[in-house]
Amino acid sequence: MIKDEFESTEAFNARIAKLRSGKLTGSLTYNDQLAFNFLPHSDGFEISYDADAKELNFTVSWERPRLDTDFTFLALTWSDESRKVGSYVGQNAFNSKVPVSVYNNFDFYLATEEWCLKNFLNFSNYIGKRIIAGRIQIPANLARSAKPNARLLVVGRLAPKFILSSIHRSAATLDYPRDEITTSFGINLIVEEIWVYDFPTGRVWKKFAGVSAPTNPVSIDAGSPVVSPVVSPSSGVSPSSKERSTAESASPIQGENQALRILSKPRPGYTDTARRANIRGTVVLEVTFLASGRVGSIVPIRALTHGLTEQTIAAARRVSFEPAIINGVPQTVKRELSYHFSIY
Repeated sequence: MIKDEFESTEAFNARIAKLRSGKLTGSLTYNDQLAFNFLPHSDGFEISYDADAKELNFTVSWERPRLDTDFTFLALTWSDESRKVGSYVGQNAFNSKVPVSVYNNFDFYLATEEWCLKNFLNFSNYIGKRIIAGRIQIPANLARSAKPNARLLVVGRLAPKFILSSIHRSAATLDYPRDEITTSFGINLIVEEIWVYDFPTGRVWKKFAGVSAPTNPVSIDAGSPVVSPVVSPSSGVSPSSKERSTAESASPIQGENQALRILSKPRPGYTDTARRANIRGTVVLEVTFLASGRVGSIVPIRALTHGLTEQTIAAARRVSFEPAIINGVPQTVKRELSYHFSIY
């Protein structure tokens, strides 16, 4: 909310206080604490295991969303969907013709103003991103089940202007014959805490907050304490004092070590045959990220028919990333990438 130039500071503060005490929907107000869950290997939350170091490495990447606003926002992508709505024949000045597909894209974000993330000690800046990174020492036998069960929880309170939106159009070209209209929506949250936790047990592995952090990673074994269940997304329930005391503070990756960082993950296109056959689901690929900074072999783990697997492989080839680094030396690692296809 912006202060009007004809409004005194006292009147502005009174207006903010009244707004924050009002009801949004049902019993929900701006002062309620909310929590939002993110699955691993989403656009913002990446996790991988280093068997040599016995460490589970993860990164949380906040990047600039396509939202029309006067403020500087960073966001985690909740979901993005695309659907074909038509087609036409395009023609340039040289009378070259090409069939153009028209798509409607929908992006959904959890957004926050950039100053909110400056409260977290462990973050780095990279090409318009804020990357929060951490590691957890955990044996391989536990990491095998811990990796797919990891969840990211972002805890905070709604900002006064809590709904953000924008519409952008990307015109077709001969090299990329797609006419795309992208509608973006965001929930504006004042971020207070970021947790990485185990979904089945509620065990908190890492807790990022604006407090001093230990320099050593947290060790986890079979006898580690389990906290009471983590709050569910949008529950408006504050984490308990037991959870706060049990959760460990964040510790940055030290020295010349860093986990693999996905910088961009292009979206695969829907094939016309798959759309006509109403094919939907998820393609999972095992991708080798080479120490040279290039994508190596790609092996489908879960496939879809009608050309969708081929589309995801082509998209995975265009992924840009920073290779993992151990003791200053770039490493070749393998990572699973998921691509979800939906039809509306």
